[in-house]
Amino acid sequence: MAKTKVHHRRQVPSNAVYTDDHNDRHNDNNPMNTCDRSDISCKTIIKRIVLVIILAAFVTTLSMVTVVSVRHGPQTILKGVHSFFYTDETTATKHSRATKTVHNVPLETHVPQRKVSHGKTPNSEAKQQKPSKKVFTNGLAGKKNPEVTSKLPAQHQTDAFRETIMRKLKIRDVTVDGRSVIGQELIGNKRRPEAANIRVYQFEHFLSDYECDGLVGAHRNHVTQHSDEPIMCFDSIDTLQRHLKKSHLNIKVTSQDFTEGTSCVNASFSQALQPMLGWSYSTAFYPGETRFTTVFDDRVYRATGLKPSHGGKYQITSYENGIGYKSHTDCTIGNLDLRDRMGTILVYLQDVEEGGQTEFPELGISVTPRKGRAIVWNNQNGDGECDPYSLHVAQPVIKGHKFILQRWYYHKNFYMLGRRPMEPDLPVRKALQPRVSCDEYDHGSCRW
Repeated sequence: MAKTKVHHRRQVPSNAVYTDDHNDRHNDNNPMNTCDRSDISCKTIIKRIVLVIILAAFVTTLSMVTVVSVRHGPQTILKGVHSFFYTDETTATKHSRATKTVHNVPLETHVPQRKVSHGKTPNSEAKQQKPSKKVFTNGLAGKKNPEVTSKLPAQHQTDAFRETIMRKLKIRDVTVDGRSVIGQELIGNKRRPEAANIRVYQFEHFLSDYECDGLVGAHRNHVTQHSDEPIMCFDSIDTLQRHLKKSHLNIKVTSQDFTEGTSCVNASFSQALQPMLGWSYSTAFYPGETRFTTVFDDRVYRATGLKPSHGGKYQITSYENGIGYKSHTDCTIGNLDLRDRMGTILVYLQDVEEGGQTEFPELGISVTPRKGRAIVWNNQNGDGECDPYSLHVAQPVIKGHKFILQRWYYHKNFYMLGRRPMEPDLPVRKALQPRVSCDEYDHGSCRW
């Protein structure tokens, strides 16, 4: 607050003349100059003037706070409130159990790597799916840790995009919440082909039970919100015809049955197809949409060397009884574009009573879903060429319900990687109406 300047009264002739240059400060009409005596009314007037000045200063300060809150929005204010309450690990843990996933984690804890040789082994899962509307608002996450941030690659610490190449995995054992998370290379029950470049690794307890439950809950909420009848889409007319043939329906269809500008059928045809088609359900979220992404990125980078700047969306997928995903590769064989999936990480979020294994048939590797278990593998060689030995399949669930979290990492990154795309205008859908996409018939499945 500025210092108040004190003006000393002075005696002036009664016939003195004042001009506007004095700003009426010494004018006889100014109450400051009418107090030649210490009368009570004069002092009262002065006190009231001082009170008005103080009140005006308070109102000005309040208006400035209001402008800041309007300009920066409620998120900025909430972020400040969060940092106020979560000032240390003890307090953070009390209010958000998920914050434990970041605090006091040694960033580089190396333990001698060991191999596991057995027929039954953990492995990967389904193919990428087109994201639905923005979700994941349950707040799973960890408090920001300056030490963790400093250890992430430079590309993850700035919004400035830089094109880089990522050639291989770097598997390391790490410590999470005081427990050792050990990377084990999986060896299949058949002789490994000499030409295979693929390595598959398993980490037990990669995510905590709390993290797994939170992700499953967020996914269930998302699916519930999009409960309308879905629009059915197909990668080609051939895929639609083969689904009809499998269901012993003698219905002739052509590309004219797709709605204009799409490979989707109309609402009535979609409703008729639903009883004969089964599909998995997916929830997509992107970096920065929840603080959990920072926790997960750090853990993946430390354990596998997969850089956050090369990662795409995060996808939670669930499979009900009878649903799986046919054999496929996550990369495209023969693709010359280096912007392809170099590596995949998959985490099982729930045990499955029977079925649901992830299998690599060319390597003789099979993985049983176990809560918190993660598997990671490379899909390409060091030059960015898709390796056909990365072929894998998600076996149908026989009993239970399967949930996974997965993310794909690319050999060469690009600007839009990991950024949520705009919702397409086509096909025309009602608000929150989902879409089911059926991939190439022999090597794909239907995905919600």
